[in-house]
Amino acid sequence: MTAPCEQTMHLPQFCYDQETGEPVCQPLKTLEKLLQWTPNKDTEHGKAVVHLQTCTPKQPNSPRTTLCHDMKGGYLEDRFVNGVQQADPYRFYHWQYIDSFIYFSHSFITIPPCGWTNAAHRHGVQMMGTLITEWDDGYKLCHKFLESLDILNQVIDQMVKIAKYYNFEGWLVNIENKIEKEQVPKLIEFVKRLTEKMHAEIPNSTVLWYDSVTIHGNLKWQDQLNDLNKAYFDVCDGIFLNYGWKDKGLESSAKMAVDAGRPVDVYVGVDVFGRSGFKGGYDVKEALDAVNKHNMSIALFAQGWVYETQGVENFMENENRFWENIRNCFHVHGPTSLPLSTSFCQGFGRKYYMEGKVEEEAAWHNLTKQELQPTFLNSQFKSPASSCKGNQCMRLCNSDAYKGGGCLELTGTPQGDVLCYRLFSALIQIPGPLKIEYVYKITAGKRVDLFMEMQIFVDDAESLLIVRGLSASEKDGVQEKVSCHGKEYVAGEKCVNGWCKRSVIIKEESLLGAAIVGLNFGCVSKTEEPFKILIGELQIAEA
Repeated sequence: MTAPCEQTMHLPQFCYDQETGEPVCQPLKTLEKLLQWTPNKDTEHGKAVVHLQTCTPKQPNSPRTTLCHDMKGGYLEDRFVNGVQQADPYRFYHWQYIDSFIYFSHSFITIPPCGWTNAAHRHGVQMMGTLITEWDDGYKLCHKFLESLDILNQVIDQMVKIAKYYNFEGWLVNIENKIEKEQVPKLIEFVKRLTEKMHAEIPNSTVLWYDSVTIHGNLKWQDQLNDLNKAYFDVCDGIFLNYGWKDKGLESSAKMAVDAGRPVDVYVGVDVFGRSGFKGGYDVKEALDAVNKHNMSIALFAQGWVYETQGVENFMENENRFWENIRNCFHVHGPTSLPLSTSFCQGFGRKYYMEGKVEEEAAWHNLTKQELQPTFLNSQFKSPASSCKGNQCMRLCNSDAYKGGGCLELTGTPQGDVLCYRLFSALIQIPGPLKIEYVYKITAGKRVDLFMEMQIFVDDAESLLIVRGLSASEKDGVQEKVSCHGKEYVAGEKCVNGWCKRSVIIKEESLLGAAIVGLNFGCVSKTEEPFKILIGELQIAEA
């Protein structure tokens, strides 16, 4: 039997679950544990393996969005490095709306579990941990590490080493206890030095200060940027405002940030549980609109409200409803590099599939296995060059899969029209010949044709490349184009385990240096019969 954590003295952060013996990620709960922390062969298991990917850029001085995870205190099933058997876990898959993700708990040093970091990085989202101290125990802890610059520097060194080792990009500093007035200058110096060292060791890293302790050492939330907390703001990358703000306070906060030359470094806290002056839940858009009116960044807190309060059995439908209500409040980003590869798996499944065949019958959950999620979902977006009419829906499906635990489901009633489903917004430079593959299964409908659209921007103009198989008409010996838009490429096709894979290599010198700006799927049929098509995998890579 593996030794319990408290008996494993050389593993201050990383240990093994006492019941299963499986490796787990855990926080550091004391100053002593932080100062003792050192990497070793066992801690390797908890390191994130996916590096931060780039995503489509924003305009300069565009507001940013950070999402602060507060799911029942954290470190639940997500703490297991190798995943866990669970049928309906909490997961997040709307990464396209956020710029950074804060893993939050009420332990001193919150180190994000590697599954969360891997999933965030795959979508170009920064991952941040949390330093938190609270109430009387927090007061004692702060008093101790602020006693001398020597201890203060040791804490900073360890925090930077931990972030670098576990492959995440920042910290939220959340001091929710009073500070002795004579120690306030050291606290400000701590925030300053932590920020400077993080920047030196981890390029483009972020340190945020939570609006709590004032420059007099009082625990007094200001709900705005003002002279009582600006000293902390001045030495880090931004401030996370408490949730009780009013419009007048946001107006003065925005002016102060602009005067400081940092217009979007104030992150206005918005609590999904509605524990402030605005409604929460499905009505949280009211608060987000109030923030956007001032062109300020957003810190959305406790999005686990959907899972915690609306029922686990309908989580995906409720989660999609929640984000559909607020999607227009955020900038949307997508991938910028090749290879682009996804099976659309959310990181869980009722079974585990490989090439359409069931490999494991048991339910599972492992966020490290979450693959790239669509930029667009559950909305009727029109492809720029295609007619999209009729009843159609694109959603994630967890009842079947080609790889992992899920796939993408396209449904509709074409009535002779082309139905388009927008998947990704992108900005991917084409380096040379491309290999394009996609895997599909038609589970309902007759004589329906599927094709993929790749939106290309070249020579200051946009065009379409169509990758398709033989149409139903062509299979009957009648030559007919599937789509009247764009240049078409007919892919070779091979079917196995009920799934068909189409592959084609595109070699055109005119595309060299062009940019892929969007990826869509399209369906067309000569009948009015409703159809259902599953997309099991999509891959675009250099040939």
